[in-house]
Amino acid sequence: MQTFYLIFYFFQNSKNFKINKYVEIIVMEREEIVEKFAEFLKEYYYNDLVSAASEGKKSLLIDFSILDKFNPELADYLLENPEEVLAAAEDSLKQIDLPGSVKLRIRIFNLPEEKQMRIRNIRAEHIGKLISVDGMVKRASEIRPEVSEAIFQCPECGAKISVIQTERFIRPPTECEKCGNRKNFKFIDQKLYDARWLTIEEPFEITSGERPSEIMVFLKEDLTSPKMQNKTDPGNRIKVVGILKQIPRRVKGTRSRQLEIYIDANSIESVEVEWEELEITPEDEKKILELARDPEIYSKLVSSIAPSLYGLDEIKEAIACSCLVVKLMFRKISQGLGVKFISC
Repeated sequence: MQTFYLIFYFFQNSKNFKINKYVEIIVMEREEIVEKFAEFLKEYYYNDLVSAASEGKKSLLIDFSILDKFNPELADYLLENPEEVLAAAEDSLKQIDLPGSVKLRIRIFNLPEEKQMRIRNIRAEHIGKLISVDGMVKRASEIRPEVSEAIFQCPECGAKISVIQTERFIRPPTECEKCGNRKNFKFIDQKLYDARWLTIEEPFEITSGERPSEIMVFLKEDLTSPKMQNKTDPGNRIKVVGILKQIPRRVKGTRSRQLEIYIDANSIESVEVEWEELEITPEDEKKILELARDPEIYSKLVSSIAPSLYGLDEIKEAIACSCLVVKLMFRKISQGLGVKFISC
């Protein structure tokens, strides 16, 4: 690892003194990142890797606090240079002896508190960094395929050129590496992934009555799976870990000086646990059965909603009913008809 020290001198002329501030900048070579991540994964996540390989999973979740404990410098470098480190981390899988060929996305969660940000506090200095935000999904697009890699052919020499696509519009190559041609490239093929755009806004308790700030979030690959789709539909509260990125804003076809920012999501975590993910202990089950036998349970449910608000009983009753799980049952009768029963 190479460590560089930059010395900045700040002068405060009015008081006629000088302040020296020493800033340490850590630079890690790619080979070193690959080597250290391979060591980390073998020590802490080998069983998870074997399981992911056998089950055909697409990604591996890494707890940042464990990485920080293993190698604080590597963890800090990940926060400052996430694209470089995540790409190297995925390459490190080739150095680990696993059953079959394994290609996984490395997904990070549990960032340190200083990287867990309010949407309104995001600034230009955070672009390119790994951050975490908590928010309610306000809008969500349909899941659609997007071009991840475009293949072009040079009209001069016929060479095929692959260009990774990171912007909204397909970007052709700037130059042919073989002959130096710079124009008229022919688009011949593409690689796709599933993608989805979200708009999330700050939760109500964070904004304290102020207008909530919002930001766009980009999901791709296994973050658009059916299970993840349910978690990221509008109305759900999620915690997003991702890289803050920028895209040019266009005004009447011309590129504006202002930029749009968005989070390229690396991992998504539900803040509110889904019904199907709840684990009911024997003690929980006993308490639930006791409440079910209580003849006053319905009125207790209604009165538990916004107890600080007087009256509004009908509205509270409607809210209580909407919170109950509704089961749809079909029963066959002698005539062979299906009769629908709704029970709360």
